[in-house]
Amino acid sequence: MKPSVNFDLSGRWYGNDGGIYYVRQIGNKIWWFGENHPNAPSWSNVAYGEIHDTEIRLQWSDVPKGYIMNSGILVLEILSNGRIAARNKTGGFGGSEWTR
Repeated sequence: MKPSVNFDLSGRWYGNDGGIYYVRQIGNKIWWFGENHPNAPSWSNVAYGEIHDTEIRLQWSDVPKGYIMNSGILVLEILSNGRIAARNKTGGFGGSEWTR
């Protein structure tokens, strides 16, 4: 049985790291693509994970559209339908808050 999710996080999000994140939510699954500049990013990343209650657990990795190549785990907290904050991050991930 899938956990009940009462919000839709799909859409464009803005990180306090200067990035734009394109998020897709299907049920309790989350995918994203993020980059700090669409034409010549120094970093760009993808992430995949799941929502449990108000927590999102993601595995993320930089991709070679940018030149920074890190990866790790993100644990995020959904503060509202328009605000997310990092609770734990590994791999040198820069952002810590996202808003719509």
